Amino acid sequence: MEYNSENDLETLAIRVVKDAKKLNPEKRYLIAIAGIPGSGKTTISEKVVQLINKNWSLSQNDNTEVAISLSMDGFHFPKSYLDKMDAKLAHKRRGAHWTFDATGFVKMVKSLSNKKAEILAPSFDHAKGDPEYDSILIKKSIKIIIVEGLYTLMEKTEPWSKTLLCWNEKWIIKPKNELANTQRLAQRHVETGLEQNINDALERIRINDSVNAKDVIENFPKSFDIIIHN
Repeated sequence: MEYNSENDLETLAIRVVKDAKKLNPEKRYLIAIAGIPGSGKTTISEKVVQLINKNWSLSQNDNTEVAISLSMDGFHFPKSYLDKMDAKLAHKRRGAHWTFDATGFVKMVKSLSNKKAEILAPSFDHAKGDPEYDSILIKKSIKIIIVEGLYTLMEKTEPWSKTLLCWNEKWIIKPKNELANTQRLAQRHVETGLEQNINDALERIRINDSVNAKDVIENFPKSFDIIIHN
C-alpha cells in the first residue's frame, strides 16, 4: 500500500491500532521504517506514533501511552571507538552501516517483542555527537514500537538481516523530490553542527550519504507492507 499525505498517516495509524489489538497481548507490535538519508524517517515515525496514541486513547477511553518511536542512531559507535578503527576513514564515513553497533541493534530488536519486559534503549546526543546509553525507558505499557533508521531493513547484509523476521510490518519512505531531499539533508548537517556550511554539507552528501543511500536501496527487502512518499 502507498501513502502520500498527512491524512494518509491518520488512516495508517488507525489501521495499525486495529491490527495491534489482534496481536497476542503478551507481545509487542513492531514496525520498521527505512529510507535513504534525509527522507524523513524520524519526522514520520514521530507523527505516526502521536496519531497511534491518539486513536488508541479514543478507542479505549484510556490516555496511557501505548506507542513509542525509537531511532537506531543510538547504536552509532562512539567517536572513541571510531578512533580505534581506521580513524580518518571511520570519521569521514560515519553513518555507513559498519560505523554502527549492528550486533547490539539486533539484540535489542529481538528483545522488544516481549511485552512484559521493561527495556532500556540508547539515544543519540547530537550536541556531543555520541550515543547516550540506557537513556530511553520502554515501559511495560508500550504495545507498539516504531524503529526507524537507515539500516532497519537490510536484507543482504549481516547481522542487520537477522532482524527481518522480528517485524510485524516493514515500511519504506521514498522522497518525492530528490533535489529537495538533498537540500533538506544538507541543511540538517549544518543545523546539527556536523558541517560548518552548506557547501561542506553537500560535499559530505556526495562522498558519504549518497554511498549509504545506495547501500540502503540495494538492501531493501523483496517484500514490504507500506511505501510512504514524503
